[in-house]
Amino acid sequence: PNVMEAGRTYTFTFSVTDSFGASNFARVEVFTNRPPFGGGLSVTPDTGDALTQLFRVSAAGWTDDELPLNYRFFDNGIRPLSQKTTKTFVDIYLTAGAHSLSGTISDIFGAQAFSPKVITTANAIALDVNTTAAIEDDIVRTVSDGRADESLS
Repeated sequence: PNVMEAGRTYTFTFSVTDSFGASNFARVEVFTNRPPFGGGLSVTPDTGDALTQLFRVSAAGWTDDELPLNYRFFDNGIRPLSQKTTKTFVDIYLTAGAHSLSGTISDIFGAQAFSPKVITTANAIALDVNTTAAIEDDIVRTVSDGRADESLS
């Protein structure tokens, strides 16, 4: 009620009649945008060793009339695994536990679809490849500087 459904065409007709009985009308059609559809979210592999297994979270098969599509991936609904991108996947390392991974797929006008996937590798964080590389660089630099005991704290 009082809401236009997504992906539908609505026709509005305006008519007027003056005091002499002359009339006219105007008609306009409005198409309402719908969110992307037809795709899903997959994670490969679906299990693996924490912090050593590289996981690929992929949102494939999505389509929409309003391109390009943008993708954003999350862990546990709030922790971003990627920025908004046109890439349909992100590669990540996960810590041990259950992860509720998800993707938000949006068209150029901002209509969004949400796709969830749960995997087990309890509650934990996710590290993207760039974050992991930065941590490794910090550890190597600390050890090289002769402060190996700091790299373990």
